Amino acid sequence: MIRAFKERRPWAAALVNLIFGPFLGMLYLGRGGIAFLYLILGFGLAALLLFFFPLVLTLGSTGTWLASFPLNVIGMIQGTYLARKRSTIEPLPRYARWYSLVGINLAFFIVAFAIRAFLYQPFSIPSAAMEPSLNIGDYFFVSKRAYDNAGPQRGDVVVFKMPNPNSPDYNQDFVKRVIGLPGDSVQMINGQVFLNSKPIPKKRVADYIRPDEFGVVRNVQRFTETLPSGRSYYVLDLGPNSNEDNTGIFVVPAGHYFMMGDNRDNSDDSRMSVGFVPAEDLVGKAVVKFVDGQHKTMIWDPVD
Repeated sequence: MIRAFKERRPWAAALVNLIFGPFLGMLYLGRGGIAFLYLILGFGLAALLLFFFPLVLTLGSTGTWLASFPLNVIGMIQGTYLARKRSTIEPLPRYARWYSLVGINLAFFIVAFAIRAFLYQPFSIPSAAMEPSLNIGDYFFVSKRAYDNAGPQRGDVVVFKMPNPNSPDYNQDFVKRVIGLPGDSVQMINGQVFLNSKPIPKKRVADYIRPDEFGVVRNVQRFTETLPSGRSYYVLDLGPNSNEDNTGIFVVPAGHYFMMGDNRDNSDDSRMSVGFVPAEDLVGKAVVKFVDGQHKTMIWDPVD
């Protein structure tokens, strides 16, 4: 069997193309130009599939493999044909050797891992806590270097690790909006946020219309809040006198932040079990939404 792979026999070439994809499959056959073409086609196909079928993302690595499967099959057929035509004494370029193929594959993995770990990482929205800014099923990118030189500002939408060790969601990723900075005082009075003893202006706008968990379309009161910096965003109010519409005064400790969900009556945030969020638990800033979960479409909207 090892000999068959060394000799690039047709069935071995077909298997490499099917499992590892035609980019590596064509490199394996010493066809660098064709491999590069498949690489471009692969990116193009992925973009088209994500545009028309964004829910492929919900399948994770399985979805990625399924998305690339049609191109893999084409590569398998072409790889079989090229392997049959190839002379067994034809010398192979260095990039077609097994150690080069392993190195190329490892390089792609390292680059992808580095981008995800240190620069940008995709996240999805599993709950309604950030409606209407981010809805269930939305996907967005988080910039992990956004706060290298300075901390978050009021109004930033951030991802952080749940800091409360007593919560069943401890160390899970949460996404909320920064309301209070270190030293601020925050209080809710009759559903209005008071920041440092001053009310954050809140203005009623057109209702937010959406189906509930039972498919019933409901009108939810929607408001704009405007922070002292002038930054505005939408918030929802499911009804008056909810549990967290009136709270005590929260004074944000040094090195911590006060977070709230935009769906004020349906968010576990710093008013409840989340508490104050330490700076070291921040993952990054939400910057761009690229899948609209409601309409099942690709978009490219900044997260405000």
